[in-house]
Amino acid sequence: MNKTHLKSLGYQAEQYVAETLVLERGWTVVARNYACVGGEIDLIFHDAATDSLVFVEVKYRQRPVRGIPELQSLLGRRKRMAMMRAAADFLCKNPENPCYAQRFDLALIGGVAPHFQWVAHFEGVLNEAGVPVGSGYGE
Repeated sequence: MNKTHLKSLGYQAEQYVAETLVLERGWTVVARNYACVGGEIDLIFHDAATDSLVFVEVKYRQRPVRGIPELQSLLGRRKRMAMMRAAADFLCKNPENPCYAQRFDLALIGGVAPHFQWVAHFEGVLNEAGVPVGSGYGE
């Protein structure tokens, strides 16, 4: 696959996840593809039920992930730090945001675009230090 096709597939996957979470959870999209120096996050939502900002990383896979180690490997150290930097930058640049709680989620999506077959949503995959929850590292 060439770079243009991969970017298009990534955009379609992010769009599908955004629509799914808005419809199923009633969340509001706050930002898409938020980027800053050294950071990037795919989707940012407001969850009115918990008055939280939810930072979501979207990963496309052709097959379901098998087990926690493979799931954790999708968020390597660089990606986790990029997510944390983007979240901190977003919060600094948007002080009017009324949300107090933040959470980092992972959405896995699979199938063939535009007819994706599955979305797996994992809530709270990183703690406030950017460490994968359940990893045993620094919790």
